[in-house]
Amino acid sequence: MLTAATPRASDLRLQARAYFRMGRTIRYENWLGTPLWWTSLPAALATDGHTLLLVGLTLMVYMSMVAVAGTLDDVQGLRDGSDRINYEASGPTGLRPMTRKPLLLEWVTEAQAVRYAAVAAVSCGGFLVASWLVGTAEPAWWLPAYVVVLVAGAQYSSGLKLSYIGAQELLLATVVISSTVFPFLLVTGHLPAMGAVTALVYALWFVQVSMCSNSHDIEGDRSVGRRTFAALASDAVNRRVVTTTFVSAWALVATATLVGWWSPWQLLAVVPAAVLHARQLQLFLAGDPLHARAVGFIALRVGVAGLVLANLGVR
Repeated sequence: MLTAATPRASDLRLQARAYFRMGRTIRYENWLGTPLWWTSLPAALATDGHTLLLVGLTLMVYMSMVAVAGTLDDVQGLRDGSDRINYEASGPTGLRPMTRKPLLLEWVTEAQAVRYAAVAAVSCGGFLVASWLVGTAEPAWWLPAYVVVLVAGAQYSSGLKLSYIGAQELLLATVVISSTVFPFLLVTGHLPAMGAVTALVYALWFVQVSMCSNSHDIEGDRSVGRRTFAALASDAVNRRVVTTTFVSAWALVATATLVGWWSPWQLLAVVPAAVLHARQLQLFLAGDPLHARAVGFIALRVGVAGLVLANLGVR
């Protein structure tokens, strides 16, 4: 029999949904780096039982870190009011519903969110050490180097609050690159040019989405002192930097193919994503960053799917 202090099943389900949303677990684009690096491996190595165990462990490392950063970002957004301002401004479009911010809807309390972040941080540490040991603790520098990246990622909106001092895109790119590069290094001990280019392209695609979000949130971020690049720069400078980011991604793909780091099949595989990115940039420059953001997520999925198929084909 339920008492006043006993959570109902519906309350527990709501809390679970809140944790999945705060921790960005349902935003599966975060995890697409895993199939990218795994399909870049030689077939025999990719299907080895030891490798498959490392795939799972390193994915849990990254998911745990993102849960820490995402949850603390929501806590800070609740405290300074930026999330309410930005998401209420997004409301009319339907592209960023308030259900993405469970703390604002009081599905969980701030204290529960902080505890969840603490559990995720401990889990991240455990999965990280387990990954390194399963990987035979080689290369020796892998563990301390990845610790630095993961700790920096957790400072997104907490601690150093790197996303509040103009370092948001740089931090995001670094963390996203790590989700492909560090697992690959743990399995193989080296990083070929193809893997490095793929990681950087994937990160640039992610940054393009983030820039659209930040450009929509300029007024809300400025009102609470959150100094993203978009909030710090003039509209003209921000538009030029965003455009440069898109062009840089296309140039990197073309260069990698010309010098032989990518195969022609990989170039062909990302053409549909390039078309979508052109549409994303068009929407952004037309003053519709939220729709540009939505197209950017589609482009990210299409691009990764294409690369995964191309990687499997060129093994």
